[in-house]
Amino acid sequence: MEMIRKLGWLAVASRLKRLGDCLIQDVRLVYQEAGQAFEPRWFLVFYQLSQASPMSITAIAESVGISHPAVNQLAAEMESAGLLTSGPDARDGRKRCLALTPRGKQVAESLQPVWKDIETVTREMIEEAGIDLPEVLAAIESAMEKKGLRARIQEKKELRRNDSVRRGVYRHAKSRCQCTDCLAAGCFHRVPESARQVGRRR
Repeated sequence: MEMIRKLGWLAVASRLKRLGDCLIQDVRLVYQEAGQAFEPRWFLVFYQLSQASPMSITAIAESVGISHPAVNQLAAEMESAGLLTSGPDARDGRKRCLALTPRGKQVAESLQPVWKDIETVTREMIEEAGIDLPEVLAAIESAMEKKGLRARIQEKKELRRNDSVRRGVYRHAKSRCQCTDCLAAGCFHRVPESARQVGRRR
C-alpha cells in the first residue's frame, strides 16, 4: 500500500479498482452469510428489475449505465440461476425484455434487509472519512462524460505536437535572412554562418 499511496494521481484508477474489489468481496460474504446465492455483480440489473419488470435490455443498459452486451451477460447468469426470464418485447418483437421470476421476486424481498444493512454501513464508513462520496463520484462521472481520460491525453499530445512544430518553425525562421530589404521582398536566403557569428559577437 505504501507504493500505491506514493504514486498519487497516477494510481487513482488502480486504487479505485482495489477499493471496489474489497467492497464487493465483503458484500459477497454478507450475501453468503445471509444464505443468499447472489452475486454482487448482478445487483444493478436485478435491483432495476425489482423496481420495474418487465423491462427491455436497452432500457436497463441506459438506466444502470452499463453496456448492452454486459446486460446480456448478467441476464444469462441470472436466468441460469432461476432469478429472471427473458422474451420478446410485446410492443417490438425485435427487442428482448427481462422480468423477474416468482423466485426472483422472493429473493428480492429477502434481500431488502441485507441491502439496508449494506447501505447503512457503507454510509457510516464513508462518513468516517469526512467526505460525501456519492457527490464526489457524481462529479467525477460528469467530468468523464464530458471528456474521458483517453480523449484528454490525446488532446495534450496534440497540443505538445503543435507546440513542437511552432518551435521548429521559429528556429528555422531565425536561421534565415533578417535584413529589411529581404523581409520586405519575402526573401528567405540563408544568412552565411560567418555572418551569424559576427552578429553574435556584436
